[in-house]
Amino acid sequence: MGILSCFTADRRKSSSSRPRNPSPENAALKVADCVVYTKTINGHSIAFTDFGFANDGPAIVTFSGWNQDHRGWANVTPYLMDTFRVISVCFRGHGPNRDPVQDFGFEDHARDVLGVLDSLGVDQFVCMAASHGTWPALELSQMVGRQRCLAVLILDLIMSEASPQFLAGLRALQGKDTWRPAVMAFFKGWSNGTQNVNMREQMLLNAGGFNHETWSRAGRTIEAAYVTWGSPLKRMEDGSSSGTLAASSSTVPVAVAAFMQNRDLFCRRCSDWVYSSVSLDITATETVLLEIR
Repeated sequence: MGILSCFTADRRKSSSSRPRNPSPENAALKVADCVVYTKTINGHSIAFTDFGFANDGPAIVTFSGWNQDHRGWANVTPYLMDTFRVISVCFRGHGPNRDPVQDFGFEDHARDVLGVLDSLGVDQFVCMAASHGTWPALELSQMVGRQRCLAVLILDLIMSEASPQFLAGLRALQGKDTWRPAVMAFFKGWSNGTQNVNMREQMLLNAGGFNHETWSRAGRTIEAAYVTWGSPLKRMEDGSSSGTLAASSSTVPVAVAAFMQNRDLFCRRCSDWVYSSVSLDITATETVLLEIR
């Protein structure tokens, strides 16, 4: 089984074993502005991006959170595509066309991603999931097994059970008269007053084009996931998903502190998983690299 680790490069040291830094051209490349492809998968138009096609080996498949699209990975992709093929698949209705779509859930998105990968001839891959994109990533991992999905990297997700306050926020997203204030409250909590450009881009540039229909679905499906599984930690206890995990959550430090207190419990319950505590300097995105060895 491959080892997936997330680390911060030290500019003062040089190592030939470290993934090479991207060229200045790649670093400046705004992949968010590049061509977005579409394929008809499971009867729906699915938008995706595909970078680093010339690279052999396992692909990196990204999963954005609800009401985010491929652009959420635009600052990371240039540092990966020199070495890996990087495929970002959008939720239904999260591509350039944001007309309303029939209701769907995390399992449907997992099947859509699998359909895209099959249509592209992708064999082995690693899932890299942000926030509640983790739920479909785990679904996909379970669908295809460990021989095909080599690892899952989870970023910025509350691993413990949902708090009453969080569940109340999810339910507020589902109300026609409460969804907009709930979204604003979530944004305020996520940003925590940061002036970091990369973090602010997620809210200012990448979350537009949605109304109550999409936000309500987000609240409904996330709430259902916690009701069904209890927590992401419990979701992974069955041992059927790919077994490598690195978790970072610098934007929600309180949640990280709570999870760190239960780290030993996590390791006992999810013995197939490897937990890596990662402290990332989110003000220096260019130093965050991903290594698969």
